[in-house]
Amino acid sequence: MFTKQITSLTLTGMAANGLFQNITGSHFNNDVSFLATLRALMYKRVPSGESIILQHTSSTYSAGDVRGANPRDCIRAFLRRQEIASGRNGVIHIHSFSGNEDGNAACFEKIDAGAVDTFLTGFKPMPDMVKFLEQRKIRSRFFINEDACSVLIFIERLDMKKWHLLQSFIPRYFPKYFSNMPLDEKELKLIKSLTNRYAPEYEELIEEAAKQFDFRTAAVRNALRGLENRFEQQELETVRYSINDYNQKIESLNRKFSEYYQIIRDLTTKELGLIAKLREGDGEEDSEFLEYFLCNKSLNLVNVSGARIEFIVTTTISSFDPDVFDSYIHKKGSFFYRHYETGRDYGNAEMTDERIKKLMLAIFQDEILKLRVCAAYRLDFANGDYCGLKNYNYPAEYLREHTPNQHIQHYACLGNNRQIVSDAMIRRDYVGAVSACCSSATNINFTEPNTGTFFMEKICAPDVGRIIQMPDGSTMTPVNAVKWLEEQEAAKKAKEVKHE
Repeated sequence: MFTKQITSLTLTGMAANGLFQNITGSHFNNDVSFLATLRALMYKRVPSGESIILQHTSSTYSAGDVRGANPRDCIRAFLRRQEIASGRNGVIHIHSFSGNEDGNAACFEKIDAGAVDTFLTGFKPMPDMVKFLEQRKIRSRFFINEDACSVLIFIERLDMKKWHLLQSFIPRYFPKYFSNMPLDEKELKLIKSLTNRYAPEYEELIEEAAKQFDFRTAAVRNALRGLENRFEQQELETVRYSINDYNQKIESLNRKFSEYYQIIRDLTTKELGLIAKLREGDGEEDSEFLEYFLCNKSLNLVNVSGARIEFIVTTTISSFDPDVFDSYIHKKGSFFYRHYETGRDYGNAEMTDERIKKLMLAIFQDEILKLRVCAAYRLDFANGDYCGLKNYNYPAEYLREHTPNQHIQHYACLGNNRQIVSDAMIRRDYVGAVSACCSSATNINFTEPNTGTFFMEKICAPDVGRIIQMPDGSTMTPVNAVKWLEEQEAAKKAKEVKHE
């Protein structure tokens, strides 16, 4: 087989493409010889109304890509979106495996598992072809569907030699066409020339075969056929396009009119409702929403703009999972004592692991102390938007006795309260929406070590404010609060010793 790349032949030129419209195909590395050979041999054998198409694809899979996969899925991947997979007749499809030795071997194993027979109906293996190529140390698999006049070829590392060799088997690919019209002497000579070491004989024979075709007549016929009616045909297509375009515009306008009428009806209903609500008002200046803000001392109004309000909630943590807390507080190296990513402590010599544990148990287990937090929110009652404010810049007076709720400060996450806020906003339940925000501020999620770490960084910070609420309602820094706990324990022990 010769290695020369043949990029230009009469049988694959522009004029030939017009004549051989039912014999088409792709090139391999710009080599057009396969298509030219097909046209030379098959033109007189393929009946009118039938066609042949030549296609080739390649893939590079590793052994790990395919070994755990279903064989049928592998064949589907090899032939994805190709004509042969869609059931088209008259297809020569060549698929090259271009990976490494292990990857190619794994691909052939999937083929040998019988997947082709189940994926492509009617295709049968051609073991004699495989054996013939194995003698030349070429790994391949051939499958043929004689009724559909199609052949599927899998080959390892397709190159120019193999490309020319595969052409020499064209009569084997189409037994239906060659059974009643065997190769004549010139055609047989052309086939044999593909197995030569050099290309000149093939080039001479393929060009000689091209001389039997009248490309000039075919070109003129293709170029001028129907020229007299071409303008009218184009004009007809233009008119039809315009008719369709205007019909679509009319349909679009009708849909718009329908939408606008519905919007007007909805707005009219809303207008009447608002008028009725205003008429039914008791005339008092203070609304339920205003009273709620006045009575709830944990609500701090920051800004009001139109129907949008921004406010800060100051509260204490009261909503958490005690079982999750218990599992983390007794685990050495958990986020209570170490940063969840770096594994480092929180850099405060006074806040030892023992003191951290004592303080956390007093807050979340014994509930002697409380952790004071703040969280910022924005609600827009005009359009229903709502959010917890992320990375909020709290005024200094809030941070003297509160630390930001880190779940909201870092992630703007309202947790399970998000749906409650959303439903309330839809119902225009202003009090309900703000109340749900207040509930979200009291929550700490111990299942998220990252959020827990952010909390502990604040609690252990040397400059943290008086964020611990004592039993008498006063506030202390975490260090002073844990020292108070130690004093209480010492006093209790002294009292026990005195009574012994």
